Amino acid sequence: MIPWLIWSLLQLTGAGYPQAAAFIADPINATLLILVLLCMLYHAMLGLQVVIEDYVHHHGLSLLLLFAIRIAAAAGMIAGVVHILKLVLGA
Repeated sequence: MIPWLIWSLLQLTGAGYPQAAAFIADPINATLLILVLLCMLYHAMLGLQVVIEDYVHHHGLSLLLLFAIRIAAAAGMIAGVVHILKLVLGA
């Protein structure tokens, strides 16, 4: 997916909002962009989880931080998917 993302960014270099919106509105591009978004946010969540587990030694604080990271990742995933679908559906 990363080669597709790099190719997409190169295709959109210098493009305005209408061209970028039209590119994302293509169902294949939208699907791949959603997959990249979900994978990247999930990967970031797992990476931050490992950092917290390794360096935060207070049990209550680590639980709070892990919960906050999961909420933030879920919110980012939901917001990203909603906005991509809005472009696809023309809303």
